[in-house]
Amino acid sequence: MKFYCKIAIVLCLIVGLNACKSSKQSTVEPGGQLSTTDEEYFETMLDHELQYQTWSCKMNIEFKSKSKISGLSGSLKLVKDKALQISVAVPIFGIEGFRMKITPDSVIALDRLNQRYIAEEISNFKTKEPILDFNTLQALFTNRLFIPGKKEVTKSDYSSFNVNRKNDQMLFTLKGNRKFNFTFTGNYTHHIVSSFIGMEASDYLMDWKYSSFGDVAGVWFPSQIGVQITAEGKNLNVDMSFSKMEKDKNINVDFSIPDKYRRTDINYLINLLMR
Repeated sequence: MKFYCKIAIVLCLIVGLNACKSSKQSTVEPGGQLSTTDEEYFETMLDHELQYQTWSCKMNIEFKSKSKISGLSGSLKLVKDKALQISVAVPIFGIEGFRMKITPDSVIALDRLNQRYIAEEISNFKTKEPILDFNTLQALFTNRLFIPGKKEVTKSDYSSFNVNRKNDQMLFTLKGNRKFNFTFTGNYTHHIVSSFIGMEASDYLMDWKYSSFGDVAGVWFPSQIGVQITAEGKNLNVDMSFSKMEKDKNINVDFSIPDKYRRTDINYLINLLMR
């Protein structure tokens, strides 16, 4: 399995694991409607994206694999373009059992229960075609459009997509001879309701679905994300619910690795989470 597919599974397993309901369950934005032209819709969708310097929230997570259903709670912290940190608590005891930090250059994870850690440089896993880089990850968690390998999507990127209207929804598919298919679906609220990544002629796919939109810190934002993952014959469904969402607050994403922890590799983490 390629590194970026592994990271996708790891992230979804860790952040995606019991979905507490948000107090704001509105599903449509008042007065929303499809724009007259496809390009106008694209521009409005970008205007409606979350604008932030930091983003943080509490999470309740449920994931379902073939063999088990697991529920966990945790938190997410994001400093735009710099770092994404996920912390997961041990059920019942409420203490932190796992922490992962991803930056544009590195991946660091602490397995506190087994006193092991992972520390890898992103440069060790560069692929010919960018798939799931840091910019993509932060876009997925903040309900934003993305182009792999590009820091941010702008209105001038409209020509990079094939656009189709289907059942009152807008579908934006990245153009080009790509090994992976990237398709984003928007509704009349001018927000993304699905971000799909799939590998041609294979069973690799990851589909992020956004729902339960409401006014969060002055922004129309989803409080629930469902993720479907298929890789190498394994299927995983993840439901995430968010609460106490805050933007532009001072947050700390630094942490050290205890001296007594043993270093391992990402395959250990995949096997630990998938068994």
